[in-house]
Amino acid sequence: MHVTVGARWSRDERNAEIAETSESLDTQIVTPGQPGTGDNDFSNFSPSFIVAYDYSYDVNLYAKFVSGYKTGGFNVRASSIANFEAGFDPEELVSYEIGAKTTWWDNRLRINAALFQADYDDIQINVQSDINDPSITDVLNAGKAKMAGAELEVTALLVEGLTANLNYGYTDADYEEIIDATGQDIADDFRFTNIPKHSYNLDLEYQFPELSIGDLVATIGYSWQDEKFSGSSINPDTYITDDYGMLNARLSLSNIAMPQGDLRIAAWGRNLEDEEYYIAHFNAGVPGAMFGEPRSYGVDIVYEF
Repeated sequence: MHVTVGARWSRDERNAEIAETSESLDTQIVTPGQPGTGDNDFSNFSPSFIVAYDYSYDVNLYAKFVSGYKTGGFNVRASSIANFEAGFDPEELVSYEIGAKTTWWDNRLRINAALFQADYDDIQINVQSDINDPSITDVLNAGKAKMAGAELEVTALLVEGLTANLNYGYTDADYEEIIDATGQDIADDFRFTNIPKHSYNLDLEYQFPELSIGDLVATIGYSWQDEKFSGSSINPDTYITDDYGMLNARLSLSNIAMPQGDLRIAAWGRNLEDEEYYIAHFNAGVPGAMFGEPRSYGVDIVYEF
Protein backbone atom coordinates (compact mmCIF):
# COMPACT_ATOMS: atom_id res chain seq x y z
CA MET A 1 0.00 0.00 0.00
CA HIS A 2 1.25 3.45 -0.95
CA VAL A 3 -0.10 6.65 0.62
CA THR A 4 0.58 10.10 -0.80
CA VAL A 5 -0.47 13.26 1.04
CA GLY A 6 -0.15 16.72 -0.47
CA ALA A 7 -1.18 20.27 0.25
CA ARG A 8 -1.04 23.65 -1.43
CA TRP A 9 -1.49 27.05 0.14
CA SER A 10 -1.74 30.09 -2.06
CA ARG A 11 -2.50 33.77 -1.81
CA ASP A 12 -3.59 35.86 -4.78
CA GLU A 13 -3.81 39.64 -5.07
CA ARG A 14 -6.11 41.16 -7.67
CA ASN A 15 -6.20 44.84 -8.65
CA ALA A 16 -8.08 46.51 -11.47
CA GLU A 17 -9.17 49.96 -12.62
CA ILE A 18 -11.69 51.13 -15.18
CA ALA A 19 -12.89 54.54 -16.34
CA GLU A 20 -16.15 55.28 -18.11
CA THR A 21 -16.35 57.84 -20.91
CA SER A 22 -19.22 58.84 -23.17
CA GLU A 23 -19.09 60.51 -26.56
CA SER A 24 -21.83 62.54 -28.21
CA LEU A 25 -22.56 61.38 -31.75
CA ASP A 26 -23.61 64.91 -32.68
CA THR A 27 -20.80 66.98 -31.19
CA GLN A 28 -18.09 64.29 -30.71
CA ILE A 29 -17.54 65.70 -27.24
CA VAL A 30 -16.03 63.10 -24.89
CA THR A 31 -17.28 63.30 -21.32
CA PRO A 32 -15.41 61.47 -18.55
CA GLY A 33 -17.56 59.38 -16.23
CA GLN A 34 -17.19 57.75 -12.87
CA PRO A 35 -13.92 55.81 -12.39
CA GLY A 36 -13.84 52.45 -10.66
CA THR A 37 -11.16 50.61 -8.70
CA GLY A 38 -11.01 47.06 -7.45
CA ASP A 39 -8.58 45.68 -4.88
CA ASN A 40 -8.88 42.31 -3.17
CA ASP A 41 -6.83 39.33 -2.07
CA PHE A 42 -7.74 35.67 -1.71
CA SER A 43 -6.12 32.73 0.06
CA ASN A 44 -6.77 29.02 -0.14
CA PHE A 45 -5.60 25.74 1.40
CA SER A 46 -6.08 22.71 -0.87
CA PRO A 47 -5.16 19.22 0.41
CA SER A 48 -4.85 16.02 -1.62
CA PHE A 49 -4.82 12.38 -0.59
CA ILE A 50 -4.02 9.28 -2.68
CA VAL A 51 -4.05 5.62 -1.65
CA ALA A 52 -2.68 3.00 -4.05
CA TYR A 53 -2.65 -0.74 -3.43
CA ASP A 54 -0.62 -3.32 -5.36
CA TYR A 55 -3.12 -6.16 -5.50
CA SER A 56 -0.54 -8.16 -7.46
CA TYR A 57 2.55 -7.58 -9.56
CA ASP A 58 0.27 -6.75 -12.54
CA VAL A 59 -2.67 -5.00 -10.84
CA ASN A 60 -2.62 -1.65 -9.05
CA LEU A 61 -5.77 -0.17 -7.49
CA TYR A 62 -6.01 3.45 -6.36
CA ALA A 63 -8.32 6.07 -4.90
CA LYS A 64 -7.72 9.82 -5.08
CA PHE A 65 -9.14 12.88 -3.33
CA VAL A 66 -8.01 16.31 -4.56
CA SER A 67 -9.26 19.82 -3.86
CA GLY A 68 -8.47 23.06 -5.61
CA TYR A 69 -9.73 26.51 -6.44
CA LYS A 70 -9.75 29.25 -9.03
CA THR A 71 -9.06 32.68 -7.62
CA GLY A 72 -11.56 35.54 -7.64
CA GLY A 73 -11.14 38.86 -9.39
CA PHE A 74 -12.83 41.70 -11.22
CA ASN A 75 -14.76 41.82 -14.47
CA VAL A 76 -13.62 44.82 -16.50
CA ARG A 77 -16.69 44.35 -18.74
CA ALA A 78 -19.10 44.58 -15.80
CA SER A 79 -22.51 46.17 -16.38
CA SER A 80 -21.89 48.94 -13.83
CA ILE A 81 -19.18 50.49 -11.69
CA ALA A 82 -20.80 48.98 -8.58
CA ASN A 83 -20.76 45.45 -10.03
CA PHE A 84 -17.17 45.95 -11.18
CA GLU A 85 -15.99 47.02 -7.73
CA ALA A 86 -17.89 44.17 -6.04
CA GLY A 87 -15.91 41.68 -8.14
CA PHE A 88 -16.37 37.94 -7.76
CA ASP A 89 -15.07 35.37 -5.26
CA PRO A 90 -13.06 32.18 -5.87
CA GLU A 91 -14.70 28.99 -7.03
CA GLU A 92 -13.79 25.73 -5.30
CA LEU A 93 -13.49 22.18 -6.57
CA VAL A 94 -13.42 18.79 -4.86
CA SER A 95 -12.46 15.86 -7.09
CA TYR A 96 -12.74 12.11 -6.45
CA GLU A 97 -11.30 9.29 -8.55
CA ILE A 98 -11.00 5.51 -8.27
CA GLY A 99 -9.27 3.33 -10.80
CA ALA A 100 -7.09 0.40 -11.74
CA LYS A 101 -3.87 0.06 -13.74
CA THR A 102 -3.29 -3.48 -14.98
CA THR A 103 -1.10 -5.53 -17.30
CA TRP A 104 -1.93 -8.94 -18.74
CA TRP A 105 -0.79 -11.56 -21.24
CA ASP A 106 2.90 -11.39 -20.31
CA ASN A 107 2.92 -7.59 -20.53
CA ARG A 108 1.43 -7.63 -24.04
CA LEU A 109 -1.85 -6.08 -22.87
CA ARG A 110 -2.34 -3.02 -20.67
CA ILE A 111 -5.78 -1.95 -19.39
CA ASN A 112 -6.29 1.18 -17.28
CA ALA A 113 -9.72 2.31 -16.12
CA ALA A 114 -11.00 5.12 -13.90
CA LEU A 115 -14.22 6.60 -12.55
CA PHE A 116 -14.22 10.25 -11.50
CA GLN A 117 -16.42 12.98 -10.11
CA ALA A 118 -15.75 16.69 -9.63
CA ASP A 119 -17.98 18.95 -7.50
CA TYR A 120 -17.82 22.70 -8.10
CA ASP A 121 -18.99 25.27 -5.55
CA ASP A 122 -19.40 29.04 -6.08
CA ILE A 123 -18.68 28.47 -9.76
CA GLN A 124 -17.89 31.64 -11.70
CA ILE A 125 -20.26 32.17 -14.60
CA ASN A 126 -21.44 35.02 -16.79
CA VAL A 127 -25.18 35.49 -16.17
CA GLN A 128 -27.84 38.04 -17.03
CA SER A 129 -27.91 40.73 -14.34
CA ASP A 130 -30.72 42.93 -15.71
CA ILE A 131 -34.12 41.24 -15.80
CA ASN A 132 -35.25 43.55 -18.62
CA ASP A 133 -32.13 43.37 -20.83
CA PRO A 134 -30.52 39.98 -21.73
CA SER A 135 -27.47 41.76 -23.18
CA ILE A 136 -26.42 43.01 -19.74
CA THR A 137 -24.43 40.34 -17.93
CA ASP A 138 -21.97 40.05 -15.05
CA VAL A 139 -19.62 37.40 -13.69
CA LEU A 140 -21.16 36.02 -10.51
CA ASN A 141 -20.43 33.19 -8.09
CA ALA A 142 -23.75 31.90 -9.23
CA GLY A 143 -23.95 28.23 -8.56
CA LYS A 144 -22.92 24.63 -8.18
CA ALA A 145 -21.98 22.07 -10.78
CA LYS A 146 -21.02 18.43 -11.02
CA MET A 147 -18.91 16.58 -13.58
CA ALA A 148 -18.72 12.78 -13.56
CA GLY A 149 -17.44 10.21 -15.97
CA ALA A 150 -15.24 7.28 -16.86
CA GLU A 151 -12.03 6.72 -18.80
CA LEU A 152 -10.65 3.56 -20.40
CA GLU A 153 -7.20 3.03 -21.93
CA VAL A 154 -6.23 -0.21 -23.68
CA THR A 155 -2.86 -0.94 -25.28
CA ALA A 156 -2.21 -4.32 -26.92
CA LEU A 157 0.81 -5.77 -28.72
CA LEU A 158 -1.10 -7.78 -31.33
CA VAL A 159 1.89 -9.29 -33.13
CA GLU A 160 5.56 -8.44 -33.19
CA GLY A 161 5.83 -4.77 -34.10
CA LEU A 162 2.05 -4.07 -34.30
CA THR A 163 0.47 -2.16 -31.39
CA ALA A 164 -3.18 -1.14 -30.98
CA ASN A 165 -4.27 1.72 -28.70
CA LEU A 166 -7.84 2.48 -27.65
CA ASN A 167 -8.90 5.44 -25.49
CA TYR A 168 -12.51 6.03 -24.53
CA GLY A 169 -14.00 8.78 -22.41
CA TYR A 170 -17.46 9.44 -21.01
CA THR A 171 -18.29 12.74 -19.32
CA ASP A 172 -21.59 13.96 -17.88
CA ALA A 173 -21.38 17.61 -16.81
CA ASP A 174 -24.32 19.58 -15.42
CA TYR A 175 -24.99 22.82 -13.61
CA GLU A 176 -26.97 21.95 -10.49
CA GLU A 177 -27.69 25.52 -9.42
CA ILE A 178 -27.25 28.97 -10.96
CA ILE A 179 -28.73 31.89 -9.06
CA ASP A 180 -29.07 35.05 -11.14
CA ALA A 181 -29.17 38.64 -9.92
CA THR A 182 -32.91 38.35 -9.20
CA GLY A 183 -32.51 35.28 -6.97
CA GLN A 184 -33.96 32.79 -9.46
CA ASP A 185 -32.41 29.39 -10.16
CA ILE A 186 -31.78 29.30 -13.92
CA ALA A 187 -29.57 26.18 -14.05
CA ASP A 188 -31.85 24.56 -16.65
CA ASP A 189 -30.86 27.29 -19.12
CA PHE A 190 -27.10 26.58 -18.96
CA ARG A 191 -24.81 23.87 -20.30
CA PHE A 192 -21.09 23.15 -20.04
CA THR A 193 -19.29 24.05 -23.26
CA ASN A 194 -16.90 21.97 -25.37
CA ILE A 195 -17.46 18.75 -23.40
CA PRO A 196 -18.65 15.85 -25.61
CA LYS A 197 -20.44 13.11 -23.67
CA HIS A 198 -18.64 10.33 -25.56
CA SER A 199 -15.25 10.34 -27.30
CA TYR A 200 -12.72 7.74 -28.42
CA ASN A 201 -9.43 7.30 -30.26
CA LEU A 202 -8.25 4.13 -32.00
CA ASP A 203 -4.67 3.90 -33.30
CA LEU A 204 -2.67 1.15 -34.99
CA GLU A 205 1.10 1.50 -35.05
CA TYR A 206 3.52 -0.78 -36.86
CA GLN A 207 7.24 -0.63 -36.23
CA PHE A 208 9.07 -2.22 -39.14
CA PRO A 209 12.00 -4.55 -38.57
CA GLU A 210 15.25 -2.74 -37.92
CA LEU A 211 16.66 -0.96 -40.96
CA SER A 212 20.23 0.15 -41.53
CA ILE A 213 19.14 3.71 -42.33
CA GLY A 214 16.86 4.26 -39.31
CA ASP A 215 13.62 3.32 -37.54
CA LEU A 216 10.54 3.16 -39.78
CA VAL A 217 7.11 3.47 -38.11
CA ALA A 218 3.64 3.61 -39.72
CA THR A 219 0.61 4.88 -37.79
CA ILE A 220 -3.06 5.13 -38.71
CA GLY A 221 -5.65 6.49 -36.30
CA TYR A 222 -9.31 7.39 -36.07
CA SER A 223 -10.74 9.77 -33.48
CA TRP A 224 -14.40 10.57 -32.84
CA GLN A 225 -16.26 12.86 -30.48
CA ASP A 226 -19.93 13.31 -29.64
CA GLU A 227 -21.89 16.51 -30.18
CA LYS A 228 -21.19 19.33 -27.71
CA PHE A 229 -22.48 22.76 -26.76
CA SER A 230 -20.59 25.78 -28.09
CA GLY A 231 -22.41 28.33 -25.92
CA SER A 232 -23.11 28.07 -22.20
CA SER A 233 -26.61 29.56 -22.35
CA ILE A 234 -29.41 27.80 -24.25
CA ASN A 235 -31.56 30.93 -24.16
CA PRO A 236 -32.27 32.63 -26.47
CA ASP A 237 -30.09 30.55 -28.83
CA THR A 238 -28.68 27.05 -28.64
CA TYR A 239 -25.36 26.37 -30.37
CA ILE A 240 -24.41 22.71 -30.76
CA THR A 241 -21.39 21.35 -32.62
CA ASP A 242 -22.33 18.03 -34.22
CA ASP A 243 -20.37 14.82 -33.71
CA TYR A 244 -17.55 14.10 -36.15
CA GLY A 245 -14.69 11.68 -36.75
CA MET A 246 -11.20 12.13 -38.16
CA LEU A 247 -8.95 9.65 -39.97
CA ASN A 248 -5.21 10.42 -39.84
CA ALA A 249 -2.06 8.59 -40.93
CA ARG A 250 1.68 9.07 -40.56
CA LEU A 251 4.84 7.36 -41.84
CA SER A 252 8.04 8.37 -40.09
CA LEU A 253 11.71 7.50 -40.39
CA SER A 254 13.78 8.48 -37.33
CA ASN A 255 17.31 7.99 -36.02
CA ILE A 256 18.67 8.44 -39.55
CA ALA A 257 22.43 8.01 -39.46
CA MET A 258 24.20 11.35 -39.83
CA PRO A 259 27.81 12.44 -39.28
CA GLN A 260 26.48 14.76 -36.59
CA GLY A 261 23.11 15.24 -34.95
CA ASP A 262 19.80 13.47 -35.54
CA LEU A 263 17.56 13.55 -38.65
CA ARG A 264 13.83 12.65 -38.72
CA ILE A 265 11.55 12.60 -41.76
CA ALA A 266 7.79 12.02 -41.73
CA ALA A 267 4.95 12.11 -44.27
CA TRP A 268 1.45 12.59 -42.92
CA GLY A 269 -2.16 13.06 -43.87
CA ARG A 270 -4.93 14.52 -41.72
CA ASN A 271 -8.69 14.25 -42.15
CA LEU A 272 -8.17 11.77 -44.97
CA GLU A 273 -11.92 11.33 -45.50
CA ASP A 274 -12.23 15.10 -46.00
CA GLU A 275 -14.88 15.33 -43.28
CA GLU A 276 -16.71 18.65 -43.19
CA TYR A 277 -17.26 19.64 -39.58
CA TYR A 278 -17.65 22.59 -37.23
CA ILE A 279 -15.34 23.16 -34.30
CA ALA A 280 -17.47 26.01 -32.89
CA HIS A 281 -20.80 27.80 -33.27
CA PHE A 282 -21.27 31.37 -32.11
CA ASN A 283 -23.29 34.53 -32.52
CA ALA A 284 -21.45 37.56 -33.88
CA GLY A 285 -24.53 39.65 -34.53
CA VAL A 286 -25.78 36.80 -36.73
CA PRO A 287 -25.34 33.04 -36.21
CA GLY A 288 -21.95 31.83 -37.40
CA ALA A 289 -19.62 28.85 -37.24
CA MET A 290 -15.95 27.99 -37.54
CA PHE A 291 -15.05 25.03 -39.76
CA GLY A 292 -12.31 22.52 -39.01
CA GLU A 293 -9.41 21.96 -41.40
CA PRO A 294 -10.13 19.98 -44.60
CA ARG A 295 -8.04 17.07 -45.88
CA SER A 296 -4.36 18.00 -45.74
CA TYR A 297 -1.00 16.38 -46.44
CA GLY A 298 2.52 17.29 -45.45
CA VAL A 299 6.12 16.32 -44.87
CA ASP A 300 8.15 17.08 -41.73
CA ILE A 301 11.94 17.22 -41.84
CA VAL A 302 13.66 17.77 -38.49
CA TYR A 303 17.42 17.94 -38.03
CA GLU A 304 18.80 18.38 -34.52
CA PHE A 305 22.49 19.06 -33.93
